[in-house]
Amino acid sequence: MTIDCHALVASRDTATYPIAEGVPALKPGELEEFPQAETLLGSVGDKLSGAVLVQRGRFYGNDNSLICDLAAENPNLRALCSVETREGGCGRIGGELLARRNVSGLRFMEPEKGADIGWLAGENARDAWSALAEKGAIADVHFFPWNRAEGLEALAGLLRDYPDVPVLIDNLAACGIEQGAPDFGLDAAISEIAEHGQVTLKFSAMTLGRAEKAELDVSELLSRFIALVGAERLLWGTDIIAPGTTILEANERAHSALSGLDEATRYALLHGNAAQLFSF
Repeated sequence: MTIDCHALVASRDTATYPIAEGVPALKPGELEEFPQAETLLGSVGDKLSGAVLVQRGRFYGNDNSLICDLAAENPNLRALCSVETREGGCGRIGGELLARRNVSGLRFMEPEKGADIGWLAGENARDAWSALAEKGAIADVHFFPWNRAEGLEALAGLLRDYPDVPVLIDNLAACGIEQGAPDFGLDAAISEIAEHGQVTLKFSAMTLGRAEKAELDVSELLSRFIALVGAERLLWGTDIIAPGTTILEANERAHSALSGLDEATRYALLHGNAAQLFSF
């Protein structure tokens, strides 16, 4: 059994969950071919013991209605919501979201390429961090390769200022894993972040895809990150998956990819750590 900590879903019911205004035009079939909420619901409690729904801004912007509704209705689901952290009032809005049933945290991600780091550490964004601290909720942070250095530097300051906020960083903090053994792109920046016990790293289907393309040994790769943060601070979530692949299939692939690790470590990465962090 697996807890998927980065499940992205959509709904074909555009009357109830409309596509957000201002998002780039969808390609024909893009919404319909994306993993659907009802398919995930059919897997949770059967093949998946739980899932964390992450807001899909591509479709819904900062309207978190879909994932909030799903999480409120199912005890095996949690939600990580997004707010516009560059605007005043985001702390209040974030606090209102965090008060909803099974909403576990807020997500911070660059809203458009080249945006300054205010989305993560600006004055308004800090109001969202304060809401997380007040509620005892999780900050889920995403970096791209182009903003990784600036982002990790800003995050280091936030970790000092908000020491009680658990922080989950997507996709192994955008480290250059393609560099291969022995360090897989680990550098001083991520080493500094790893010193904070409140930080957990997430690996995903995107991580596995990058490793496969670079012909890397996944067990060796993950063992290096375990050496950095400990097996108790590393966990799995699908994130973006290949078209035509189901979330269930992506989770089954993760089990296969981790076959070189011992049973206790596999359990921690695929279930136990998520169960503790998200209170399943």
